[in-house]
Amino acid sequence: MKKVNRENILITGYGSIGKKHKYIINKFYPQFKTNVISNHLKKKCKKENFSACVISSSANRHKNDLLKMMKFSKNILIEKPLFDKPINKKIENKILNQIKKKKINVTVGYCLRYHPAIIFLKKFINKQSKNILRLEVNTKTYLPLWRTGDYRKQVSARKSSGGGVLNELSHEIDLL
Repeated sequence: MKKVNRENILITGYGSIGKKHKYIINKFYPQFKTNVISNHLKKKCKKENFSACVISSSANRHKNDLLKMMKFSKNILIEKPLFDKPINKKIENKILNQIKKKKINVTVGYCLRYHPAIIFLKKFINKQSKNILRLEVNTKTYLPLWRTGDYRKQVSARKSSGGGVLNELSHEIDLL
């Protein structure tokens, strides 16, 4: 196995989220080199090991990208949702077995769970859980305001690419 270059991070997918990851890494961790592969950029991945991989492609590509990225790194961040639809048990077991065998750290990008207010709220609720009789969660969003350009042509609006309300608003489900 090749030696891991601790200063290389691989980003797959270069839409709005991939660009945000690249920007954040470049701004706050300038010692790291970001490598981007994307259909948009017509870039392929060279066979080398990375200290981390970020999967920010459209959700319908996450499963295949995860299987590929497990060959390049032991640290993988997958943007939500994990997959665009349920996967069969055989593929699930294949993925889980590889993760265990290779000791790969896989995290799904539900960043709100790490927000200090959410951490405080979770601790508070755990202390008060006997007294809670009802929980109601409301979320409001307007797809045309999410990004620039025609929202109808973006991944978020196309179920075939892994978009749709259930996958796009899964942060709220994760918080619950």
